[in-house]
Amino acid sequence: MSIPWRRTSALALAGLTLVLAALAAFTVWTSIRVHRSVQEAAYARSVWAALEAVSDATDEAEFAGTSYLLAPSEATLQRFEASLDGIAEKYERLFAVASPEDRARIEPLAMRQRSFSERYRQAARASLRGETPSVTLPTPAEARAFLDEFRALVDEFRARSEARMSALEGFQRRATAATAALSVLSVLLASVFGVLTRVYSRREGRAAAEIEQLRVLAAVDHLTGLGNSRAFQQALRECVEVASGPCALAILDVDHLREINEVYGPASGDLALHAVASVLTATIEPQHRAFRVGADEFAILMPGTGRDAAYYLCERLRESCDKELDGTSVSIGFSTSEFAEGDASLLQEQATAALDEAKRRGRNMVVGYDPAMFASLASAARAGDLRRLLNEGRIHAVFQPIWEMGTGRLLAFEGLSRLPADKTSLRGPQEAFDLAERIGRAHELDMHCRHAILRAAAGLPEDVLLFVNLSPYTLSHQQPCPCVAERGPFVNWAAALAEEFRLAGIDPRQVVLEVTERSSVSVDFLAARVRELRAAGFKVALDDVGSGNAGLEMLRRLPVDYVKIDRGVLLSAMESQTGRAVMVAIIAFAAVTGAKVIAEGIENEAMLDLVRRGGLRSEERELLVHAVQGYLFGRPGKLEFGLRANPLAKAA
Repeated sequence: MSIPWRRTSALALAGLTLVLAALAAFTVWTSIRVHRSVQEAAYARSVWAALEAVSDATDEAEFAGTSYLLAPSEATLQRFEASLDGIAEKYERLFAVASPEDRARIEPLAMRQRSFSERYRQAARASLRGETPSVTLPTPAEARAFLDEFRALVDEFRARSEARMSALEGFQRRATAATAALSVLSVLLASVFGVLTRVYSRREGRAAAEIEQLRVLAAVDHLTGLGNSRAFQQALRECVEVASGPCALAILDVDHLREINEVYGPASGDLALHAVASVLTATIEPQHRAFRVGADEFAILMPGTGRDAAYYLCERLRESCDKELDGTSVSIGFSTSEFAEGDASLLQEQATAALDEAKRRGRNMVVGYDPAMFASLASAARAGDLRRLLNEGRIHAVFQPIWEMGTGRLLAFEGLSRLPADKTSLRGPQEAFDLAERIGRAHELDMHCRHAILRAAAGLPEDVLLFVNLSPYTLSHQQPCPCVAERGPFVNWAAALAEEFRLAGIDPRQVVLEVTERSSVSVDFLAARVRELRAAGFKVALDDVGSGNAGLEMLRRLPVDYVKIDRGVLLSAMESQTGRAVMVAIIAFAAVTGAKVIAEGIENEAMLDLVRRGGLRSEERELLVHAVQGYLFGRPGKLEFGLRANPLAKAA
């Protein structure tokens, strides 16, 4: 029996030796691999962050340069030069963290940007002195080529960071599975493997902590230190759809943050956001969580909180901001899970609708969602229909022709959105937009409508214009379409909108954007947006003139290309001399501003004759009404319908 025992002992010794060797090798290899992977992920993330900082500094310099061009002065020049110095400082920080190989790739871009900055600096100084610049400014093609290369580099490091994180997490999962298998052997060989197991566990713990730290950083807003939108969506689902008990959600908007950025600069806006975040952190309860979910919006998630307690907390937040932020106020809308039926998206829509109501009432107030308050627009059936409509993208476009009065030539088509007639309780686009504003999805609806028009307008002749409506919500919120967000940065929202049209194959110079007189934004704000749109290449029309109370004031102050007289003005002119005088006054006033007048809603010969006589300058026999639109000349239909005939000649 000695021989078998010896053989067994030898085999056991050999097996033990192999297990020990395998465990030791696995421990060393895993530690090295985890350490190296963490270093690679941290390095890629740090370079990515530094590149983003350079990009942000470039955006700030572009804004400062625009400010200088708009108001040249020593002060704006100093701010412009300071922003250029900021770019150089960000490059120094970038080179401090980049490897020699990556520095060699980045250095040519940095040299080009330094050259651009110096040329801009010299040109700005010469311009302020009234001298002709001795340097040649970069061409738009050079600037775009540089921005494309720089953005490609940023995207590369972002992808590298994400790939390293993904690989590290995958390795962590595999290492955890292997650890479980080795733990079974550790029970049998505890005395032999004890030290190695403890060493490996400590190193694994450090790696897990580093991974968790990177994961936390990916869910944090870098400016405020609060959770970001990604973290908010996950926490909202857990609170509403998983946890039991009541839950309240408040959406907070910093009032007039856009004006703060425009007047005092983005740095002041960042300070305001940071101050609001500090007030939130100091005011909410320990079990509550605050997030930054938009440029000027915050969310407060309040598990275990009912309606009364939520209102009390929101009012306390509003008062604290009003008191501690030196004139910066906030508007707050909130809702509770009792109205959301376990649907996290619905709860967010309700809180957003309440926030919009708070802003509509004058801002600096708290409004709680109440089904009775919003019943007229937000019934459950219609809200559900709207959500399905947006998710399925079943909006289509029709076009109505616009004809020149003097020549009978086809001037343009107006793109109009139409909802599917089947299985929807929504009675038309206007009701859909009203409801979308209430539930916080107006931007998404406007984008769907615009894209439906752009798809259907493919092949539009180059000598025919395209009229497209812009909703008041889109004008006031100015959110770029996700389809162009990654192609930026852009000077402003109007430039991003122009890129959206170019991607669809339509030149912005061929597009007339319609803004309505009934818009709820101020005339000053609307005038600034119109100037931005025209600078981006668009033409602008003031729609529904005569339907509201600010028509002549808008005509006087808005630099529009076209004025569209509301159908109600024509009907009133047919009924009374006073109404006719109003119509003639609007036409004459618009003509004085240099805008071309379009009469819309013409349904019969009598209305056409009224427009001809009312829009005629008698002493010169000159037609002041440039074009007409209405059922008399063509109903909305597919694009080719209006191209087949000229009904204006028949109407004449």
